[in-house]
Amino acid sequence: MSAVESGLLLSPRAVGLSFFRSFSFWRNLIVAFLVISPLLIRFWCLSKVPPAPIPFDVEEFDRIEIEPGQNAFDDFREATRLKAAVAADYKASGKVFEWNDVNAVMANGWSVATDPLKQWLLDNREAMQVWRRGTECSDALFMSPSEMSLSEILPVAQDLRSFARMAQIDAVRLESEDRLLEAAELYLAILRSSDLVRRHGSIIQNLIGVSINSMATGPLLKLSEDSRLTAEDLRSALKQVKAVNQNFEPPSTAWKLEYLSAIHSLSQTGWCKETGLTEKYEKFEPYASTGMEAFLWIMGEPEVARRTVTHVLTNQLPEIDKPLYERSPMAEPPTVGLFIPHGELSTHSLSPAAIERAVHRSIVAKHVIVPFAQYDKNMSRDRASRVGLELVLAAQIYFREHGEFPVETSDLIPDYIDSWPADPLQSTADGPMQYERESSTSARIFSLGGWGFDATLQSRTPVPKERAVP
Repeated sequence: MSAVESGLLLSPRAVGLSFFRSFSFWRNLIVAFLVISPLLIRFWCLSKVPPAPIPFDVEEFDRIEIEPGQNAFDDFREATRLKAAVAADYKASGKVFEWNDVNAVMANGWSVATDPLKQWLLDNREAMQVWRRGTECSDALFMSPSEMSLSEILPVAQDLRSFARMAQIDAVRLESEDRLLEAAELYLAILRSSDLVRRHGSIIQNLIGVSINSMATGPLLKLSEDSRLTAEDLRSALKQVKAVNQNFEPPSTAWKLEYLSAIHSLSQTGWCKETGLTEKYEKFEPYASTGMEAFLWIMGEPEVARRTVTHVLTNQLPEIDKPLYERSPMAEPPTVGLFIPHGELSTHSLSPAAIERAVHRSIVAKHVIVPFAQYDKNMSRDRASRVGLELVLAAQIYFREHGEFPVETSDLIPDYIDSWPADPLQSTADGPMQYERESSTSARIFSLGGWGFDATLQSRTPVPKERAVP
């Protein structure tokens, strides 16, 4: 039998067909691998961050009812519109107003007020009246949490700082005319606005509220030293300060809003642009967004980011409304701001270390998550300032009624304050706000926390000034 007949030798044509079939197999295998590899990568990325339920009732959180006529933002919007109309008129007529004039008055008093500044205050009088009416409202809501839009709320919220500055200047004028009670009422209106801007509000609203609060606290502390204000005058001020502080918005509200805003942005068409990931590449739009979204989809985004921010909130939410001394210890490193939970984790929860790794693996999560630690410090300092203002007013009332500052903090309880408060900036349960009496006419109330509250209490009897020209 020949070699050909026995099959030991193949013809050239048979060899070629065999090679072609073999090449087709590998080619198809490579093509299949290239097609399926993005899915495998996406599956692998998603497997690293398990899904978790939203850690709060969204529908309940979104259900906010305010009595008719009691929503401060209705007036704040109108005040902003009126102020914008004045600004447009100034621009059209070529009128000039310099903010440096405002700074000069705040530093040196009403005597340096320029004519353009006085005219600017007069031109904005109607807007100021509407703003002040808003500060008398019992609540505030710009829009429901599920509809929250930073692009809409930011101009109105930022304008509240301008109104607070206008009120400051007007109060300086009133003080120069010895109209101290009217000046105090304006400072208290600023204080109320600092509370209302943050009601049911986002992180940026809370930070604006902190800024506005500082505009009221300092002048009120200084005004409380003036012996021309009676104990009854200060009692009225203290009552209003306490009412504001009792309505303090818990930090969890802003954190829930930031979470809903992030989830909403990640669910939008064109989510890369919505979250600001393509800001550096705007000149390449829409190709930049499309290309980035395609690449990030392979990396499991935006689903990985949604899961990650849910785990972050699940970890933080049980702790952030507690005083520092009641909280669980913080995990290291404090990049995101996570807590070491008590007891065993639920089946849906990740450990702080696992959450931290998930945040660092996700380009998108790192971009939308707000670091907790710095924000928390700002809020704690703000609370210390609010508590300190109450204590200073109480001590000044005591001075007017007894001719000296209290020897012990217990002297203020219960006629002036219910109890001596803890220091919001201390992490121990027995860390109170500090009180030191230097003499019968001088004392000090302060916080031991870094950049906390610190006020020296004195009494002064100024010489009445000549009435200023408004």
